[in-house]
Amino acid sequence: KGHIKDIKDTVDSNIKDRQESILSVIRNKGKASIKDISTVIRSVSEKTIQRELATLIGAGLVLKQGERRWSIYSLA
Repeated sequence: KGHIKDIKDTVDSNIKDRQESILSVIRNKGKASIKDISTVIRSVSEKTIQRELATLIGAGLVLKQGERRWSIYSLA
């Protein structure tokens, strides 16, 4: 059981780091698209970035303007 907890902690840590990286990109640029973010964070797919953005929007940290490919994200 301890081993599974270690894996979960590592995954949680990776997600937190990824979300911090996304917030950092948006903070530095002011506004950013998924493409903008993916050029900085190369270790994950655009789909993963999109999922992380949805989580950050749900947490009230990020705002989304526009639809689909034309979406722009900014800090809340």
